[in-house]
Amino acid sequence: MTRLDAAMRGRVLAGALAVLAIATGLVKTAGADEVLFTNGDRITGTITQGAGGQLTIKTDTAGGVKVDLSKVKTFSTAQPVRVQGGEKTILDTTVSPGADGTIVGNLPGGAGTQVIALPAGAG
Repeated sequence: MTRLDAAMRGRVLAGALAVLAIATGLVKTAGADEVLFTNGDRITGTITQGAGGQLTIKTDTAGGVKVDLSKVKTFSTAQPVRVQGGEKTILDTTVSPGADGTIVGNLPGGAGTQVIALPAGAG
């Protein structure tokens, strides 16, 4: 094997590792929470809080990001979250995206779903 062959093989291996790293990153994102905004933008990460008209999502690239809930069209979660209406807990469940201004709570035990309106001004 010549030096040129060895150098070329090293570049191919480095390229393959880069593709593997990118593919691994995409697999992690697939299980992430996602917020869809009214302007069509999306952000993925982990939703950590929803209070005071804001939603906080922790991302790998930007850290904690607070967004105005009035700019949120819908969102989804990979892990169960507590959905509250005022002081009353509606559900502790995973959430799927709904129509504009709504989310869909997945009822425990496969009992179906419940459409939940986001607070006034959202969506």
